[in-house]
Amino acid sequence: MKVIKTTIIAALTFGMFATAQAQSEEVEKELEVVEYKNQFYMTPTAMFSSTIQFGYERKTTSNTSVMLSAGMYTLNENVLKDLEVSGNGLKAEIEFNIYSNDLVEGNKNDFKFYFSPYVSYFNANYKIGKAHYNSNYLNEYNYNYATYQDDTTVVSDPIAEDGAANLSNVGLGALVGFKWTISNRLVFDFYHGGGAQLATYSGDNKFKKPLKDNTFYNFASTGVVGKIGLRVGILF
Repeated sequence: MKVIKTTIIAALTFGMFATAQAQSEEVEKELEVVEYKNQFYMTPTAMFSSTIQFGYERKTTSNTSVMLSAGMYTLNENVLKDLEVSGNGLKAEIEFNIYSNDLVEGNKNDFKFYFSPYVSYFNANYKIGKAHYNSNYLNEYNYNYATYQDDTTVVSDPIAEDGAANLSNVGLGALVGFKWTISNRLVFDFYHGGGAQLATYSGDNKFKKPLKDNTFYNFASTGVVGKIGLRVGILF
C-alpha cells in the first residue's frame, strides 16, 4: 500500500513538475517571439555640428521602417566675452529604411544592413559680432600712388553694430549602414552616405564668409554633401 501511495505521489509530483516546466517553456517561447516595433534614439555624433538630436523609429513591415528625427541647434562662439558668431535653430529629418535579412544566423535580427533614402531640413538665425567682423573680414585695397612710395592700405565697409543673417537648407539623399541589436533592446546604428543639398542665405552678403568659417560646412553648402554618424537607441 505504501508503495502504491509513494508511486502516486511521485507520479503527481512529476506531473506537476512537467506541467510547470512546459508552462515555463511556453512563456520563454512567447518572450522569444516578442517583436518590438518602436525605437527611441539619440545621435551623439550630431553634437560635433552643435546639434542635440533625438528620433523615433517605427517598424512598418518585417524589413522596413520609418524614422523621424528632430534636433536643436545652438552655436555660441565667444572669446573674452566678445561675440564672434552665434546661432540658434532647428533640424529635422525623415528616413525610410529597407533592411536586409539577419546576417548572424540564430540571433533573431541582431545584425542587419540597411539602405535609407532621406529628406532633411535645417533653419537657423545668426548674429555676427561687430568686433569679430571688423577684425577679420573687412575689405582691404592696396594702392601704390607713385613709384618708390610705400603701399597705402585702405580699409572699407566696417559695421557699427552686430550683424544678423539667416541660413536654411533642404537635403535629399541616401544612407547605408548597419544596425546591431544587443540583448533584444539596445541598438547601435552606424551609417554613412550623402546627397544633394540646397542652401538658402538671407542677409547682407558680407556675412556669408563669417558664417561659412564658423558653422559646420554642411549647413552652408549647396551641392553634394556627405553624412556619417552613430545612433544609439532603445527598442520598446
